[in-house]
Amino acid sequence: LASDEELRRAFGKSPLVLRRAAKGCRITLGALGECVDADATSLDDAARVVADGGTWSNSELSDGDGPFERVLASMRGRTVLFNHAGAAFPSLLGPACAAALDAFELPVGVNVYCSGSGLETSAPPHTDRQEVFVVQCSGRKRWVVYEPPAVDAAPDADPFSRGKGGDALDEDALTVVFDDVLNAGDVLYVPAGAPHATSTTSKSSLHLTFGVVCSSNFGLSVDSLRVAARAARPSGDPL
Repeated sequence: LASDEELRRAFGKSPLVLRRAAKGCRITLGALGECVDADATSLDDAARVVADGGTWSNSELSDGDGPFERVLASMRGRTVLFNHAGAAFPSLLGPACAAALDAFELPVGVNVYCSGSGLETSAPPHTDRQEVFVVQCSGRKRWVVYEPPAVDAAPDADPFSRGKGGDALDEDALTVVFDDVLNAGDVLYVPAGAPHATSTTSKSSLHLTFGVVCSSNFGLSVDSLRVAARAARPSGDPL
């Protein structure tokens, strides 16, 4: 994907779907369940997504007889999110994280989203500060991607964190640029700052999101390195 010419033209500008680009993906709900039951600490960064009032928030998982039973119970009518999934499931997703880091030469994180069937709103319209690559592993999920909203509509809001923490985006005021269903093996690219929303059909869904973080988000730039070096150098150092 990192060398795909069509993707290189779209990167940072517009969403792009690549059908069956991940057709060999073997990440399943069963494989995830085995990892969760083998190490219950993998639930430490798991949450149930609450999409009420047009905004995104996270809540605790439901109770269950075992670790993965909690995940399955929480998927009924909701989506379960695993943050930092490369660290939580090193044997299952560690190699994919390493490959993404090597390919893009930028910080990359991966999350896992497990959604129950028939969710009219799995996630409300929201923005992310990462360049997002969605890998549909199993089931189906509908994605709607919009043009970034005008900044003057909410000048005090973080444009890369809209639709979260009580900030709701007006879906009717957004312009749709992509509206389609991802099937297993499909990959969708969503630019940073582009609002997107999801829903499920009659099937449940499991997908990965690889978040490629632009270096400026972490201050990983020549300019910030120069500033840090200047502040740390002793007097008279010619650096």
